[in-house]
Amino acid sequence: IHPGQLEVWGTALGDDYLLEYRTGSGGDWTPLQAGGPVVNGTLGLLDTSSLNGGPIDLRLTAFQAASQDRHQITIFLASNYAVHPGWPRALAPANTDSEPAYADLDGDGRKEVLLSTYGSNLYSVINAWRENGSPLPGWPVTASDVKVPRTPAIGDIDGDGDLEVVVGSENGRVAAWHHDGRMVTGFPRQPSADVNSGDGNIFRGVVLANLDDDPALEIIVPMITGLTHVLKGDGARLSGWPKYLGMFEWTAAAVGDLDRDGRVEIVNRQPNGFSVVRRDGTPLCCWASSTLNPGTYISPAVADLASSGYPWVVDVDAYGYVSAYSSTGARMWLSPVSVPFSDSGLAIGDLDGSGLKIFVGDETGRLYGIDAFGFMLPGWPVRVNDQVSGAPLILDLDGDGRQDVLSASREGGIYGWDISGRQILGMFAPAGVSRTPAAGDLDGDGDLELIVVDLAHNITVFDLPVPFDPDRADWPVHQADPRRTGHARFRDPDLLPRNLRLAASTTASGRIDLAWDPPLNSAGVAGYDIYRNGQLLSPVGSVASYADLTALIQVPYTYWLIGRDAQHFLSTPSNTATLTLLDTNSPTAPDGLVASSSRYDLAYLEWNPASDDVGVNNTGVTGYQVLR
Repeated sequence: IHPGQLEVWGTALGDDYLLEYRTGSGGDWTPLQAGGPVVNGTLGLLDTSSLNGGPIDLRLTAFQAASQDRHQITIFLASNYAVHPGWPRALAPANTDSEPAYADLDGDGRKEVLLSTYGSNLYSVINAWRENGSPLPGWPVTASDVKVPRTPAIGDIDGDGDLEVVVGSENGRVAAWHHDGRMVTGFPRQPSADVNSGDGNIFRGVVLANLDDDPALEIIVPMITGLTHVLKGDGARLSGWPKYLGMFEWTAAAVGDLDRDGRVEIVNRQPNGFSVVRRDGTPLCCWASSTLNPGTYISPAVADLASSGYPWVVDVDAYGYVSAYSSTGARMWLSPVSVPFSDSGLAIGDLDGSGLKIFVGDETGRLYGIDAFGFMLPGWPVRVNDQVSGAPLILDLDGDGRQDVLSASREGGIYGWDISGRQILGMFAPAGVSRTPAAGDLDGDGDLELIVVDLAHNITVFDLPVPFDPDRADWPVHQADPRRTGHARFRDPDLLPRNLRLAASTTASGRIDLAWDPPLNSAGVAGYDIYRNGQLLSPVGSVASYADLTALIQVPYTYWLIGRDAQHFLSTPSNTATLTLLDTNSPTAPDGLVASSSRYDLAYLEWNPASDDVGVNNTGVTGYQVLR
């Protein structure tokens, strides 16, 4: 509810009643109003303008002689979060079919906010604002032949280590810009809508993924005609493409390494099935036999629901059923609760360490939480005040180290719930929310910023006073990440460090030297996380060696690495390597042994102590063996 005067309405029968309220959990009750019987009328007025945002309990007690009847409800008071300095910005031109995005385009450690817009002439205008609301130099950019632009996908398409912004459009064109706003050579590109000619509609935008053996990302361009193009960073087609994969639904593509061969497959939703193809466009085994209910506007998603290493595909059909399909196309489950038709989108994440969960909204204002086996989570569904606007997000909203779910509604409510369905966040965008929000740390202060596009054609950044942890943000933007992979916890094989090896130092005790070969995308890797015996030992930069100076002697240590880039994409773990530091140097022999005795049954032995200071990794002299 909005802060202000709240009318509490209801029925209280009997002799009289008492209405009370309390804020927070388990606080003291404060009397609000007492009176005689009321039938379908005002029980009391509560001024919430001076109260802190959060849950408010209301308790009504009706009295009849010596008996009483009590009823309690909980409401949630919206918080007034500060608007980030420099915002809001009015959209000019005002129309958008784009979800907001963010990325550090200029490499200054702060994120830029991106949004595609268009005017009455349908020309594309791609905006990039600094975190303080000022335009990034070189932006916005305009493309008159790219009409009705879609959501930007952001990644390195030319292998130079810098980010490019790639946009598909309603008239079937693809445009790409360098980080400084220059158009990438070879773009805009008009892939044909059929094998020969024609226009096509790139309805949900493009996806970036690596489909060949160089470090640059390719651009996957699915058209609703079913013709899918794959473009290189210079606009040329990848060899073997385009492919006609059958008519598609009005959904986005998703990518994932379903068969664990180190390369992603492309997943598209067809009217009554899936198109799942390898990087060369050939079908992945067994998916052609999958039969489905008709599709919706909700795009398929990819996630390792079974924690097996083989991702599954998650789908919502026209009848509202949520289904999960194994990596070989077998339907693993069909949710027992149907979700009324919605085009809000999916989000998938692990909220509390117990495994991935699926969240999807419906047209009646309900948001559903479904576990990895297809069953409704306890406490779900939850409600918003109007139709769910866009897809939910998954990230830590209250700084407790566990992820939560954020969703917006068209009337302007923005809500957050923990895994139990308990509301933990409430705020309002007065003009209503038109697109999926985006959440992250834009200004580098470690706290969370929330990007909201409203129905009055403004974009606003709000400051939320909670820390943002990218490791606890499984789905912080539309389609999971800036590349729009639609893959929960996508792991980038091009960031995988190779050939990890260990060596014991010959000059220092307690030191193990690590070395490795760089990944395929050596230009894009920002650093590595080094793990020892299952625990994070240290993050390092873009280097190829590390010295562990804290190793103990005669303790086995197993190491592995995870690569990461500037957008916080991570690799799968590297090969493991194990080493135990051993004391291989014998101590010196004790000398000066003498024996003495003062009794016939007792001998005293004395000697000069041995030393164990030759070489490294010495355990020291721990004892002597006396022989007679």
